[in-house]
Amino acid sequence: MQPYGPHAIRESALNSAANLLDGKQFIRHYDEPALSMLPTNPFVIAIWCYVEIVDSPDNYAALPPELLVIPVDATIIDLKLKVTKAFQEMYLVFQRFQAEKLVHFEDASDLTPIKTLFGSRGVAQISGRCYSNDQSLGQYRKERGLDNWVVDCSCGANDDDGERMMACDACGVWHHTRCAGVDDLEMVPICYKNFYSSNNEQKKRFSIILDTEKMPVPR
Repeated sequence: MQPYGPHAIRESALNSAANLLDGKQFIRHYDEPALSMLPTNPFVIAIWCYVEIVDSPDNYAALPPELLVIPVDATIIDLKLKVTKAFQEMYLVFQRFQAEKLVHFEDASDLTPIKTLFGSRGVAQISGRCYSNDQSLGQYRKERGLDNWVVDCSCGANDDDGERMMACDACGVWHHTRCAGVDDLEMVPICYKNFYSSNNEQKKRFSIILDTEKMPVPR
């Protein structure tokens, strides 16, 4: 039997909780071959759904597909409704998204059964629009919204991910407090300079010292 160790159990629980809180450590797999790993079910259809936005901005990056499981008797209109709901729930910026067309099957009726087009599993491409007041999609793709500030943390984060952050007082770049060595239970330091700013400051001081040593001594 495994000996009872409350300290070890506590450390394990803390590590597990930290992993759950650090959502950036989890990766979703968007692999089409995963369709072959799904169990066969004669009552459902599995479809990888890609979405393309009509009149999307130049800097728009295509979203990964969503795997949708629909009833075997589902029609094109059912798939459109399912895609609309799935992407609205997955992405905040897609709250007003509306699926409009099934690409390559534009002439097909909305009542056409999906099974006749894709069989029991397949890959579909849906075109649609995001209806918003300003008709702008790209400006809200970052968590920080329209705010103009820079995140460049040592962990690789380049946007606000909900973790506590602090800005370098020299360059203004934001970092996670924990990645900068500040524990979650500690107060944010009044003055903080990241590695790059501190290193540049040391180089400037060293350069000043060298220049001072080279100056002629008055006689």
